[in-house]
Amino acid sequence: MIPDFREVANAYLNHLPGHTGRSKYFDLFHVYRNTHGDPEMTPKYWLPQLHKSLLDKETMRELLITSGFKYFAIFTYTVP
Repeated sequence: MIPDFREVANAYLNHLPGHTGRSKYFDLFHVYRNTHGDPEMTPKYWLPQLHKSLLDKETMRELLITSGFKYFAIFTYTVP
């Protein structure tokens, strides 16, 4: 799973509702959690979840096609 940075940025810039109970709005904590994993919740397992790249759907689609994938699915979900 790779975070859709466009969606993360949109949620932050438009003050969408937060989804951890920590904050009413999607704040920098949510941005960090969605782009870098959640070290506070899973201290032993967050490092493998650390995302090295931030992409959007369009860039991911282009990379998959360029890499020769003929069939793929891109979907959006929210981490609770």
